[in-house]
Amino acid sequence: MTRETLKKDIVITLGGYVAEKMIFGEDMTSAGVYSDMEEASKLANKAIRQYAMGDDPIHISIESSLNEDAFYISQKYHVEAIRIIKTCELEAEALLQKNKLALLKIAEYLTVNSRMEEEMIEKFMKAYAEEAWVRSEGFIKKDDYYKFNSVLQGQLNKIQNASLSFDIERIISEVNIDSVI
Repeated sequence: MTRETLKKDIVITLGGYVAEKMIFGEDMTSAGVYSDMEEASKLANKAIRQYAMGDDPIHISIESSLNEDAFYISQKYHVEAIRIIKTCELEAEALLQKNKLALLKIAEYLTVNSRMEEEMIEKFMKAYAEEAWVRSEGFIKKDDYYKFNSVLQGQLNKIQNASLSFDIERIISEVNIDSVI
């Protein structure tokens, strides 16, 4: 898990809550979002307290509530976790607002059907999403989600090409020196 994928997971997790707020209004959000909110909170807290993704790159664990500083430490990281959740909520809202037609079409489908399979979601998104890439490239497959290998290969190629270029320049200068002598 990376910072980027963790935040994307939180955005996705908050999607149901944000969609309910957008479609029905805040007063009509249901208890069904409880597990999504719980999961988003767990992910944000893990990011800060266990994965060193907060302001302080440390693992936080408070062994005893007798520690007077525990509240202040906990409060600082609690604020960071909330900031992550709020940022992700805004991102989810922007995505859903941009793709409101797709959201409403999916919601309409779900009023008649109890669930929507992955193939149907892809069909609806290709038909109604605003992003052109959805229609042309489609969704990223799970195996292609992390780009660690391509990033690593790109950096290796850059270094190898620079080294090769240096070697070629060195050989050319040696040949030029030999031809002068």
